[in-house]
Amino acid sequence: MGGEAVVEFFQSVCPRLLERRTVTYFCMDKGAHKDSTIARVRDTTQVLVDVGRAGRDIIIQPLKVWDRYSRGMFKPHGFKDRALKPVKLDATRYAAQLEEKVRELHKIKNVLRESEEKYRSLILMILFLR
Repeated sequence: MGGEAVVEFFQSVCPRLLERRTVTYFCMDKGAHKDSTIARVRDTTQVLVDVGRAGRDIIIQPLKVWDRYSRGMFKPHGFKDRALKPVKLDATRYAAQLEEKVRELHKIKNVLRESEEKYRSLILMILFLR
């Protein structure tokens, strides 16, 4: 499903679910949609939660919670003693996570650079063939 279709789905379904006072969840794979699509989905939904892993732990981090607020709400949370509690990252673990994110950003940067070079070559070929 393309980005526009995803946005249209959420924009048509979410208001109806809100009217019916129901709770529903949808899963979106990380990296499957553009940031602009995710931003438009976030604007439409009442709650948006990021679920990921930190080592063996499952981490849940609210990205949007409509009409509610608490001091620790948007901090990452993990399960401990069968309860959802804010995660306290030690400096070593935090540094390792930052390092992993930096590697991810370098990969993205390299892909973008390669794409830019391919498109530049393609444009030059088109201009040359005219």
